[in-house]
Amino acid sequence: MKLGGQPTVTKAGSDGDVTTVAVLVVEDNPDDLKLIRRMLRSDHAVDHAVHFDIKPSSRLSEAIQHMGVSIDIVLLDLGLPDSQGLNTLQRMREKNPHVPIVVLSGLEDRQMSVEALRNGAQDYLVKGLVDGRLLTRAILRHIRRDDGASRP
Repeated sequence: MKLGGQPTVTKAGSDGDVTTVAVLVVEDNPDDLKLIRRMLRSDHAVDHAVHFDIKPSSRLSEAIQHMGVSIDIVLLDLGLPDSQGLNTLQRMREKNPHVPIVVLSGLEDRQMSVEALRNGAQDYLVKGLVDGRLLTRAILRHIRRDDGASRP
């Protein structure tokens, strides 16, 4: 989470404020990354006055380095070249336990989703079943929940 604990608000001209949300997307498949970028740049983001600043990473080791930088939320694939399964989530969670993590998996696996949630994921979404509307809402729900929890 950024210093101060809230996403950045930037002016968008006469239309009002736009919230910029720094999203670390940990995904090794270039086609899936393109799809995620497209979903986060959809009309749903505009409807919510949000701009997603996407920071891509294809390896867990690289993503862990980004966790020290201003990141509001992580979209995490559990199958990476240098890490597989729940170990991927656990290592990210160890690096920064305060940043919300949403698992984006190619597998519709109920047991894995339950285990991911038990291990600190805020959500478990299946890539083939999620669209821009659902992804935008999930991100906003988790960063707003986190902001509310950190306030006195």
